[in-house]
Amino acid sequence: MKNKIVFFLTIFILECFSHPHVWVDNKIKPVLDSEGITGFFVEWIFDETTSAAVLEDFDKNGDGKFSDSETQLVYEETFKYLEKDDYYTRIKVNGEKINFEKPESLKIESDGWVNTYKFFIPCRIKADKQHAKKISLSQYDDTYFIDFAVSRNIEIQKVSGNCHVSACVEKDESASYYFGQITPVSVKIILEK
Repeated sequence: MKNKIVFFLTIFILECFSHPHVWVDNKIKPVLDSEGITGFFVEWIFDETTSAAVLEDFDKNGDGKFSDSETQLVYEETFKYLEKDDYYTRIKVNGEKINFEKPESLKIESDGWVNTYKFFIPCRIKADKQHAKKISLSQYDDTYFIDFAVSRNIEIQKVSGNCHVSACVEKDESASYYFGQITPVSVKIILEK
């Protein structure tokens, strides 16, 4: 019995001292057409240490950039494995979690200091003439290995149509983790027709 108590206390203490090893500034841009939202453009801007490690591992020709083949290698060896964690993305419509398609069009840029991953998350959310839809998009790692910081400047890309969107960034108390110590930030969107 004593060993079990020591074991669980050790696990509890280790969990309490978890901290991020990767930092990501992210930007989220909803894309609209005449029917509603078609998806979200996402940018993940990584910290310098993580960026240097990825550049060292995957920039095979050493030019400080990611060619199409090097980007494909990053995708195959790292990015595609994020599927099991839903790419650290949670989307809710009127409080209900919805599924989305696999991100597409991954591009990686490097300025020599930081790497930026750019991709599109297809997610059709139709506007309703009768009722506004409340959409919440959060990106976070609940193991807290990665710390995501959401840009408060939300751009909206309108392709066509008469849908209206308002967006803001706010804490999502319902998604708090680590005993309520960490509260993710969400992009909150109101979609109307």
